[in-house]
Amino acid sequence: MISSLDKLFKTRREKTIFFATCAVIAGALLFNWIIYPLVDEWSRTSTRLANKQAELKKVNQLLKNESKILADYEQYQKIIRLKDPQKRAEDTLLLQTDELQRETGVRFNRMDPVRKRKVSRSDYQVYTIQVVFEGNLATVGRFLQGMVERGLYIEYLQITPKAKSAQNPILQTTLRIGKVISKEEEAGGPQ
Repeated sequence: MISSLDKLFKTRREKTIFFATCAVIAGALLFNWIIYPLVDEWSRTSTRLANKQAELKKVNQLLKNESKILADYEQYQKIIRLKDPQKRAEDTLLLQTDELQRETGVRFNRMDPVRKRKVSRSDYQVYTIQVVFEGNLATVGRFLQGMVERGLYIEYLQITPKAKSAQNPILQTTLRIGKVISKEEEAGGPQ
C-alpha cells in the first residue's frame, strides 16, 4: 500500500497534506456523528433529571404540609359552602342547555347570562338564558325537540341562514330559553 501511495504522491509534502486532510475529515465525522450527539443527549438528560428533582422537592414539601393544607381547605369550604349546583335553578338551566348542546351536536357561539324574574302574583320564578348557535336544520330541530322534552320553553327564536347550500344549509339560531320554577323547587324541593 505504501508503494502505491508513493506512486500517487510525488513529494512528501503532498503525502502530508493528504493525511492531514483525511485526519480532519475523520475528526469532523467523529465529532458530528458521535461526540456531539452524546454530549447533547447527556445535557438533555441532565436537564430532565434536574427538573424531576425540583418537582420531587415541591411534592415532598406539599406532603410535609398536607395536614395544614387540608385543614385550610376545610376551613375555606365551610366559609364558602354553596348550595348543591344540581338543586339551584340557574345551574340546572345551564346544565340542561350544555347537555342539550352536546347531545344534538350544535356549537354555541355565544351564551348570555341567566336572567331571573318573578311571575307577578304567583310563587313562580322564570329563568332565561340566551344562546346563539350554528347547525343544520336537523340539529336545530333536535335541539328544539330536546328543549321541549326537558320542560324548557322558547321565549324568543330567530333563525337565519348563514351559508347557502342547496342540500344542507347552515343556520344561525338565536334562542332565548326559559324555565319556570316554583319557589318550593328553588329552595331545594322536588323538581
